[in-house]
Formats: sequence, structure tokens, C-alpha cells
Amino acid sequence: MTVDRDTFERDVQDALDHLYDPAYLLVHPLATVLVPPGSAEPPQRALHRILREAIDALKPPPGAPPHSPSWRIYRYLSLRYAEMLTIAQVASELGISPRQCRRDHHEAIAAICSILWEQRVHGQPGPSPPDAPGQSTEPNGALLEAELGKLGSSPPTVGTLLSQVVDSVAATLSALAARKHVKLVVAVSSELPPVAVERAALRQILLETLLDAIDHGCGGEVSLHAVADSRRVRLDVIARSRPSAEGAQAIDGAQEDARLAVSRRLADLQGVALSVSQQKGSFVVQLTLATAETPVILVVDDNADVLSLFRRYLDSLYDVYPATTGEQALRLASQIRPDIITLDVMMPSQDGWEVLQMLKHDPSTAHIPVVVCSVLRERELALSLGAAEFLAKPVTAEHLRAALQRCSTTA
Repeated sequence: MTVDRDTFERDVQDALDHLYDPAYLLVHPLATVLVPPGSAEPPQRALHRILREAIDALKPPPGAPPHSPSWRIYRYLSLRYAEMLTIAQVASELGISPRQCRRDHHEAIAAICSILWEQRVHGQPGPSPPDAPGQSTEPNGALLEAELGKLGSSPPTVGTLLSQVVDSVAATLSALAARKHVKLVVAVSSELPPVAVERAALRQILLETLLDAIDHGCGGEVSLHAVADSRRVRLDVIARSRPSAEGAQAIDGAQEDARLAVSRRLADLQGVALSVSQQKGSFVVQLTLATAETPVILVVDDNADVLSLFRRYLDSLYDVYPATTGEQALRLASQIRPDIITLDVMMPSQDGWEVLQMLKHDPSTAHIPVVVCSVLRERELALSLGAAEFLAKPVTAEHLRAALQRCSTTA
């Protein structure tokens, strides 16, 4: 099929916007261009895979600076399309302005289009589709296991908010559910305690589980309910179908088994208990997740705007305690024993260097990782005085969270 570059770019953008909508991708014009004729792989699945592989191809090599433009573009694509966040949410995650995020959007789409244009339209070699005639399925099984292992083995360093992940997954699947005449009912409170599961892994577990539930619930309803005790959160996904309703269809048993296999494998890797049952005509998946104690962070800065910004960056992940002076910081550090401290340097009365020295000389606080955040580029001095990390102001959400994650991992 002949296609001009402008049309191709518009089609790529449109397909990415519907990446998790199989019915939409099935008839998408890009499938005709990118999926090889005679492929044994269903067009919608092949197009989804090709787009995800193009995003993965933009991941910078090991050793690339984390603040480099290539990392920002890759992170943008992962958040915007793999996790289906809005542009405003991506901007908040990356700690950049919506205007900068829109600029990154255009660069990211151009990068994806360049890869696909060269690999597919101009006949450059690209990844082979799975299950092609005459090929063994074993390498693809190994590839899937490698991908699941990489995703599932990511350690949860801070608590994940189940309600946010459920809402995100429900938004991703809302169009598909509507096409199958399924009503999604979500009753997952934002007051539930954080759970000890890595966010991306939990999203994938829920995506595969809900895709199965939507098939079982054709013409009916899929509901999600969660309850918590002191140590666990139990999430029930219940599908109730009306076979006579418009849109009801037979369930593909092989596809169901494959989805459940993915969900079970990721659940096992993340320490999540998953059970499936049929109860009074309903398809029920029950997930039991361990709760995560929310870590405490002490943010020390005499600038109220910085305190507000850091609270916005961290409020869903940490219990945030502010301190505006060195004296207040030392008193709170001794009282609440935070898991991590962020410390400004330029403060009145007692500067951050003195505070850092006093923290490290006090046996009750010496073990607490300190992240120095300053407009002064004195990284070497900060580390010499015992700081675990140094961040130059202005600090982005991405860099702050990455530094805190490193501190949590090595603590």
C-alpha cells in the first residue's frame, strides 16, 4: 500500500492514541501498511506489538545520562502510551511545564515515525511477528518470559495507590468495554492503604485480568471492589454477563488462558495472590495484595514554594513533614525519625551544611539518608559530609523521585 509521509505520521499518532483498543486497531489503515501480508498474527495484535516495539527501540543505551533528551523522549512515550497518562499527568510526572511536554510530544511522535517509516515502509528489517508460518513459537515464549521477568522483578520501593492504578486501567479499557456493551463499575476507595506492588506491573496484571473479565461480561457488567485489613488489600473483579444481550460473543479459551498466564506470572513475581473462580454464573478474579507502610520524608527548606512543590511531587508516595529552619529540622529528625531527609543549604540562622554535619554526628539520625538540594553546585562537598545524594535546583519530580528511590534501595 502506498502512503505519503504526512498521512503516515497522522496514522501513527491515531494508532498510538488507541493502543489498547483492539477493535479500533483491527480496521486501522496502519495495520495494512505495517503488518506483513499473510501474517499468522491477528492484525490488531501485530499492530499493537509493532508500536510497543518502536517505543522500546527508543530506550537509551546503558550509561546514557538520565537527564539527556533521549531519556526524556523515551520516558514521555512510556508514560503517555504504555501507561496511558494524559499530557498534563505526564508533565507532572516528569516535572516539566505542559508547554515543554507538548514540545516533547511532537519530538517523540517524530522519532517513532522515523523508526517505523524506515523499518516497515522502506523495507528495513524489523522484529519478526510471532507464530509466523514455519517458525517455532519457543523464541517468542522466551521473549515473553524475559519481558515479564524484567517487569515483574522491579522492586516496589514505595507504596502504590491501588485506586489510582484501577482508575487508570479502567480509563484505558473504557472504549473497548463500551464496544462490548459492558458496564464498568469501580468501587475502589482512595483511602485504601498503599500496596507493595510495582505500579507498571500492577497495571499489566489488571489490564490482562480486566480484558478477560470484559469478555466474560459481554452485554452485562464488570465490577471492581476492594477491602482492606491491617496487612492486606483484597481486590475482587466480578464479571456478570447477559448472553442474550447485543454484542455477546463466545470467549476465546486460548486467549483467556494466555491472559491469565500473564497475570499469574506477574502476580507471582510481585508477591500477589491471584485466584479465579465461577460463582453463581459470575466470573470472579480475586487479587490479594500486601500493604506497604508509607515511608516518611522530612523536607527542609525555608522557601514555602519549594515545600509546596515537593509536597505535590511526593504526597501520594510519602508522609511529608516540612521544616523551614535548621533548628526545626534537627528537632523533627530526632522526634519522627524519617526514612529520608531532603535538605536545602542556603537557610538563615543555621545553614544546611551545619545541619548535615549535626545529623551525621548524632547516632540517632546518622543512618538517615540525606538528599542535599541546592542552587549551589557543591556536590563534592555534600557527599564528603555524608549526604547520600545531591540534586541541583530547580529539582524536577523525576529526578527527585529517582534519588529517593536510590536512597530507599541502598538504605
